[in-house]
Amino acid sequence: MMKSTLLVVEDDEAILHLIDVALTMSYYKVIKAKTGREADFRIRTEHPDIILLDLGLPDIDGLSLIKRLRECVDTPIIVISARTEEETIVKALDYGANDYMTKPFNIDELQARIRVALRVSKRPDTMQNNFENGPLIIDFSGNSVYMMGQAIHLTPYEFQLLEILSQHVGKVLTYQVLLKALFGYVNKCDMSSLRVHMASLRKKLNNSDTKYEGSMKKLIITHPRIGYQMQHLELSLIHI
Repeated sequence: MMKSTLLVVEDDEAILHLIDVALTMSYYKVIKAKTGREADFRIRTEHPDIILLDLGLPDIDGLSLIKRLRECVDTPIIVISARTEEETIVKALDYGANDYMTKPFNIDELQARIRVALRVSKRPDTMQNNFENGPLIIDFSGNSVYMMGQAIHLTPYEFQLLEILSQHVGKVLTYQVLLKALFGYVNKCDMSSLRVHMASLRKKLNNSDTKYEGSMKKLIITHPRIGYQMQHLELSLIHI
């Protein structure tokens, strides 16, 4: 089985060594970069499967690097940063990062997030027809949603919300992104409407079959003050 290649962009030698050792022991191929320029070269020459990115680089701000990378590659980016400000997290996700972890971080949690990002990035593109995630099936051509074979009636806004979340499984979508997708613009006054549509969507998914209620709560999770995220579910992990 071919190893997945991870690019770690980090200028702190101790953290770089920690991540390198832990991920190498987990059978990943780890390549390293300490600057934005070196990261750009590694990406173009070695084509990593995942990019782990620190924002505090010596030659370029990590947020600017995310914007630059998204102009040429769609490689999943997991930010690992000491910056905990809500504004920074929102910007990183809006600019194209798939996930955001704050330092200090748990190495087991990092590896779990890497596994999710790899599963999502390597999944065949079925968005033109059907989408499946655990017990959830979306028929895009027929604008239909099914939970364990049971049809779920959604309003146009609810279907649109579910559609955009399903197109970015594993990625945290900020409130701004979702507001623009739903209404065509960003207005904080519409936040209450977004929350109402999301609450209704979750309720309909949860009520489709009480046996799967606990798993459905994990399907769409809330990141307070940031946004929402659809998680990847395996049918084998769902309790029947």
